[in-house]
Amino acid sequence: MIQTSPKRKLTQRLEIECDCVTDTLKAVFVAGIRFDKKFGEDIQINEAKEVYPMTLSYTNDSGVKIHLSAYNPIDSEFDKCIWEACARQFQIWLKKQPYSDMVGIDRFYGHNAFSHGYPVYLVPKSK
Repeated sequence: MIQTSPKRKLTQRLEIECDCVTDTLKAVFVAGIRFDKKFGEDIQINEAKEVYPMTLSYTNDSGVKIHLSAYNPIDSEFDKCIWEACARQFQIWLKKQPYSDMVGIDRFYGHNAFSHGYPVYLVPKSK
């Protein structure tokens, strides 16, 4: 399970292999997660209806903070590559999770969606 609560730290380092990186790149990926039903007491939700990428932020080699968004065109081939790698992997990771068991889930009662940021390490693809 990927820890989806901001009240607890991830217990594992999330890594995504990426063709376009030559050295490990730390980033933060924000995903929106929508469900078929609203959260509530005694309601089990273990699968997302939709997982959609929202933003990806990282600091480049020159120390400049880069912020990519689903709402703006991504022009750089490198940025497109890391965006697509994160979007593809988080679709898999976040589709099925024991969302009803999340720490602090009660704050989402009455809602059927939330967004959350995940620290992720993009690593060179193994040969």
